[in-house]
Parts: sequence; structure tokens; C-alpha cells
Amino acid sequence: MHKDQIQEIKKLVDEEMELEYYGSRNSTAQFLVQTVSGNPVPRDYLLLISLDKTAPERNRERQYFGKLEIFLCKKNTGLFGREKVEVIKSYQKVYTKKQRDAGGEKVQLKNVFMM
Repeated sequence: MHKDQIQEIKKLVDEEMELEYYGSRNSTAQFLVQTVSGNPVPRDYLLLISLDKTAPERNRERQYFGKLEIFLCKKNTGLFGREKVEVIKSYQKVYTKKQRDAGGEKVQLKNVFMM
């Protein structure tokens, strides 16, 4: 079910990534980035990525494609040993269909989040 979404996301990001379904946020599937260019994401961090293709009313005439969202999160142990996740940095990029088809405007994770 999520294979198509994963392929769409991979086309928008410059680095090779290994993705796994993580959950939904605001009805949009989020994926956990396990590796970036063959390097694992550190265990005490989560790197989440999603592609929301729901077109806002004001963007329909601009051939809206979708909004790529990336969250770098830090895992902390909270009260009673429960895991808490805190967003450290976030990044958003809106794509039109023309930009997506051109393939030239890929996000570079290394430039967005310096780990």
C-alpha cells in the first residue's frame, strides 16, 4: 500500500534512503528513515518524512503536486520509562507537478539537517 508513496518520496530526495512506515499524522502517512546513503540514523534520533498530496484550495490552479515534510526528532525517556519524541528541526518544501516532473529540485538531507 505504501510502496507508491515511498517511491514518490525517494524521487524528491537526493540521497538514497531506506524507509519504513511509521504512522499517520493529519491523515498523511509518515515514514521512518532508517538509513541515509547507507549510514544508519543514530539510535537516539528519529528522522521522519512524509508527502502530503492534499491540494490546498488556493494552490489548485498552480498544478500543486504535494508538500514534502521532514522532521528530525530526539528520543528521550520520560516519566515511568515512557519514550518521548521531541521535534528538533523541521523542513517543508512544496512542489508543483512541473517541478516534480523536471526532477531538478531534489532535497539534500545533508544540507537540511547536519547530524
